[in-house]
Amino acid sequence: MLVGFAQPLSPNQINRIAIRFSITCEPSLSGFYSLGEGYVRKTAQNDEVISRNWETDDTSQLSRSSLSLKITPEDNMAVVSCQALNQLLSLPLQSSIVLSVTFPPEQVKIIGSSSTEENQEIFLTCSTSTSNPPVMLRWWLGWKELNATETAISEAEYGGMVTVSNLTYIAYREDNDLPLICEAFNEAIMYTTRASVTLRVTFPPLHATITATDEKLRRGQSVTLTCKSGSSNPPAHLTWLKDGKKLDGINLGQRKAEYGGFSASERVTLVVSSADHGKRVECYAYSSVLSEGVNTFYQLTILFPPEFSPEQTHLVEAVEHGSAQLPLLVSAYPPEITYRWSFLGEMILTEGSPRYHLRDGGSLEIWNVTRADAGKYRIYCENAEGQNETTITLNVSYSPSIRSIADPTYVDLGETAEIVCQADANPVPNFQWRWLGDLERSLEDLGFKLLSEGLVGTLRVQGAQRTHAGLYECQVDNGIYPAAKSSARLIVRYPPEIIKGPGQRKVAASGDGRSQAVLQCSAQGVPSVLFSWAKNGVSLDLQSPRYSVVTSYEDSLHTSTLTIANVSAMLDYAIFTCTANNDLGTDAFDIQLLSTSRPDPPTEFKVVSVAHNWLALEWIPGFDGGLQQSFRVRYHWPGAPSFLYVDVFPPQSPTFTLTGLQPNTPYNVSVNARNALGEILIPHSGPSLECFEGKPVAGRRTSAFIAGPNISLPWMGSQEHHEYEEVGGPRRLEDMGPLYDEWNLDDEPWINEYAHVYQGFGRWPAASTKTAPIYDSVANYLPLDTELPFEQQGELV
Repeated sequence: MLVGFAQPLSPNQINRIAIRFSITCEPSLSGFYSLGEGYVRKTAQNDEVISRNWETDDTSQLSRSSLSLKITPEDNMAVVSCQALNQLLSLPLQSSIVLSVTFPPEQVKIIGSSSTEENQEIFLTCSTSTSNPPVMLRWWLGWKELNATETAISEAEYGGMVTVSNLTYIAYREDNDLPLICEAFNEAIMYTTRASVTLRVTFPPLHATITATDEKLRRGQSVTLTCKSGSSNPPAHLTWLKDGKKLDGINLGQRKAEYGGFSASERVTLVVSSADHGKRVECYAYSSVLSEGVNTFYQLTILFPPEFSPEQTHLVEAVEHGSAQLPLLVSAYPPEITYRWSFLGEMILTEGSPRYHLRDGGSLEIWNVTRADAGKYRIYCENAEGQNETTITLNVSYSPSIRSIADPTYVDLGETAEIVCQADANPVPNFQWRWLGDLERSLEDLGFKLLSEGLVGTLRVQGAQRTHAGLYECQVDNGIYPAAKSSARLIVRYPPEIIKGPGQRKVAASGDGRSQAVLQCSAQGVPSVLFSWAKNGVSLDLQSPRYSVVTSYEDSLHTSTLTIANVSAMLDYAIFTCTANNDLGTDAFDIQLLSTSRPDPPTEFKVVSVAHNWLALEWIPGFDGGLQQSFRVRYHWPGAPSFLYVDVFPPQSPTFTLTGLQPNTPYNVSVNARNALGEILIPHSGPSLECFEGKPVAGRRTSAFIAGPNISLPWMGSQEHHEYEEVGGPRRLEDMGPLYDEWNLDDEPWINEYAHVYQGFGRWPAASTKTAPIYDSVANYLPLDTELPFEQQGELV
């Protein structure tokens, strides 16, 4: 017995999903007239009995089973078996067929974001569910086919195939709101399906425009500006700016625009002024999503007459003989301006002028400026809209000059004087005062007050002294070269003061009737001093030919010289009185005319400097006795057997340096004067000074000379002998022995300055009992005998 399908399936036969499919199974029985039970089973994932319905044709002895199936994709490649069995068969008979099911994909889907920014790539994937046979995929953007980046087909369940296509695409604003389609198709089975998404492209506006209600405006008018942005997605946000400040606009809403975008509009209303001319009103169209935008501006045009800038200067500084430019900061529209300058009410003609030049912008330049150019300049400006004017002040600086100075300035002694110096300068100068004497003086240290107010400087002298008299310079400087200066003399007025020196109270002349005597009287005083002479209190008869008077002047020093001819001891040896007077007072001075004599001793003898082996001495000469005098220094130290004498050179010099002295040794030093008639003997009553280690102390009345200090020279360096010193004394002195063996401390006062030398021991130090080892080689030592006349107390050098 055979079992077979009455209608075997062709391998190319296509059964579609949801179509009823019928097959018939007919067992062929030879010699059998009855059949047992038979079935058809379908083998898919699992075996499943589908039907057990049979039909039997007894006539033809055939059995038939018809099966009607609803085909699904799961049935693809399923095995359908027909089995027949009767009582005679130990095993069932079976016949099978394999189902080949043709089915399209149940689903096509697009994966990925379909929203992007302009000019950015999108990445999408289109995939299908399983199908048999596999389908092809293609992409459409609107009506434009796109090229897929990559397409792949792979096996899937039920023996079907899956198709996947990837798309990379740069989106543009023109693509916004277009459908992006993935189409799945198979031409063999005449099948097509698709999936689609809408492409959303965000993009900013590319432009913005501003329109105005009026193009040309005047001051105080209002204007409405409307800003409209180009298409953008999402709608742009509009912002108004003027001079960097935000303006409040009125939102006019959005309208649909090209590429599926929106156009936004806003308007703003302004009241304009001349300051707005040329200003820009800006409109910013900004996409907050993309952080991008575009801007545009509208430049205002305002018609207005000339206006001066708030920064217009009204003061110009210039220096005399230089140039000056009077700048003009003026604006107007229309910009064609007529400029007219005037000074002191007169129009300035700049055309062809050598000094006045009109520059661009209306500025006025002046060459070779003088102080006469200083003042207010008026500028008149005019255009088609009107006129305006203002003033500019020119300040000319120039170097100082002195207009006047109080020369001379008089002041009484002790009173207050003011030397006034008046200057001409711009700017106001500084005043400086200077003393023009030989020695530099600080006026502030002298108590002077330096005052200034404006162009007047004052030097105030309070409590005027004679030393304040002299020439003072007023210097004026304001920083512009050159400075000016002028001088004034301060004259301090005071009553006469006759110079009464110790050597001027006596005049010596021979009374033999042939000699002449010259009496000189000098006085200081201001104003001029007048002299008169008297003899023994009686006015001198200057008409006598024996008397002649000559008066000379040098600054405040006035000198009257009385010359007496044929001096007679009987008639002329008398007291002559010189009287000096001026408007402020009188002074008198007695001069004794006497015979020539030995000189008076010097006065004010002192040590002015000390070193390790020398002394610097100084004194004031006394009356010379009518003859040329010279000076001699005498000195002595403890232990020396005699005084040492040195002639002063030059002979009339009132100073002398005593050298060749021994360090750390006290000295007694004195000076005397002599002339051709000899030296005067001074009683032992003149005061003396003693000094030890350079410090004067109270001395004893022991010298017939004008005694000077006892000096102990300080130790300075080595005690080696100097080239001008001689060691040792004459042999005759060594044989004579010391004049003073001992100093009796009980007879001497305690002197602190050299107590440690003289009074620190019971006896005079041994070194003091010997002749001094250092001596002046030009002097001789002789025994000191105070009973001898002065001339014999030592040998003159």
